[in-house]
Amino acid sequence: MTGVETGPTRSRVGCLQVGEPARVPRPPLAIVLAPSRSLSRNGRARCATAALCLAPLAADAQIANSEALVDLVARPGGAGVGVLFSSERSPYRGAGQRSDVQPVYLYEGARFFLRSDRVGLKFVPFEGLRLETYLRRRIEGFPFDDPPPSLQGMKPRDGGVDLGLTWRLHAGVGQAYVSATQNLGHQARGQELSLGAHTDWAAGRWILRPAASVTWRSSRSNDFYVGVPPDQATPERPAYEPAAGVDVSTGLFVSYQLTQAWRLVGGVNATRYSSTVRASPIAEPGTQLGVVAGATYSLGADQVRQQVATSPTWVRLLYGRAAEDRCDIVLIATLRCTTINDVAPTEIIGVTLGKTLVENLNDWPLDIVGYAGLIVHHDRPFQRDGAELNLFLKAFFRGLPWSDRVLTRLGFGWGISLADPVPYAEVAEQASRERLVSRLLNYIEPSIDVSLGDLAGKPEWKQTFVGLSVTHRSGMFGNSQLLGKVDGGSNYITLYLEHPF
Repeated sequence: MTGVETGPTRSRVGCLQVGEPARVPRPPLAIVLAPSRSLSRNGRARCATAALCLAPLAADAQIANSEALVDLVARPGGAGVGVLFSSERSPYRGAGQRSDVQPVYLYEGARFFLRSDRVGLKFVPFEGLRLETYLRRRIEGFPFDDPPPSLQGMKPRDGGVDLGLTWRLHAGVGQAYVSATQNLGHQARGQELSLGAHTDWAAGRWILRPAASVTWRSSRSNDFYVGVPPDQATPERPAYEPAAGVDVSTGLFVSYQLTQAWRLVGGVNATRYSSTVRASPIAEPGTQLGVVAGATYSLGADQVRQQVATSPTWVRLLYGRAAEDRCDIVLIATLRCTTINDVAPTEIIGVTLGKTLVENLNDWPLDIVGYAGLIVHHDRPFQRDGAELNLFLKAFFRGLPWSDRVLTRLGFGWGISLADPVPYAEVAEQASRERLVSRLLNYIEPSIDVSLGDLAGKPEWKQTFVGLSVTHRSGMFGNSQLLGKVDGGSNYITLYLEHPF
């Protein structure tokens, strides 16, 4: 099966999973958003594999005027990371106020961009007009972490993945946009067309951005999220099939430049869904209000582009094995637990390509490198082998006292990771704890490496490094809808060789 999966469902043990049943030869597994069959005594789920997807496990609604907020957070370009905290009134009847933590991943290249919930390409046919095409993870659907009575007994519904196209027209301090999206996969949730505008009022370090938008949603889209099919109707929840409709949103967002690199962002927003949505027996009839606040750290766009254009490409080859469940990332990084999982051994091999974004940050012996990595998981006989794509920024500190004799780097990477299927090390650990799994997770990579040239007395190998690292995937302690409300993950202890070309 391909495309976006059906929504998550809660098994008898409370484990949320995804996909369609598939035959698994050995100890069966628990995969993201797949209906669970049963759970064996050792806690490993007998579930199903599913194809690549980005659908969230727990969600309510997209932040109102998300285009205006995404554009504000992405300024001033370059590369960066951050975090946003949001709280919104759920559009589902009785679900109350919903909170979320969203990691921010930013990269703005000449063509390619990454903005937390989307990845895509941009084109500037002429000054003032920008065209963007992207894949976006839709954070919308039933709140499965704590479903209200109005949704009890209904089949799960999640956000899935959108293919989007946005035209942005800049005029002075204002911007207008038109955005069209089509949900992907065999369970496609319909189409949307949005028109919006915002303007920036600048005062010193402050930027104030009022925004407004209208969104037409197809009948299929509305029916997927607030419709009630006859087979799921009850006396308190009659069958209902909404028509297409238009939603109206307004918002006021603010940005404060704390330092050259640090910014604080926040705002308030309100959404009035169409009358056909509000008439649903599972929808709240009023206006949905929300607030958002957070911070970002960004490297300057001009500085990054100049450095990328002149720096070599770092190529890293790695090999690793899964650590025991009890060995978390802190214990491994501090060498207090380095035991390999020999009960269900799995291993990885991979290649990572990187570009130096900043050298000697703030005149410190600190470099920032942007990486894209592909890892192959050897998980047989427990499940089929899989692949993992990682996009991350990594800081290298090379100011240790002995680095003039043996160049040594301490590294820490932070980014986003997409795997298909969910690695078996995560499947087994999460199932034993009756927790969720997700293909899309946060990625952390601490490391230490030394110059092979200094070790071997070969000056020509000075910039060739051999090192140890931990490749870590996790979901921010179950607080992020973007990451599937996952609490937990996996750790692989790896050996690598890195060289610039």
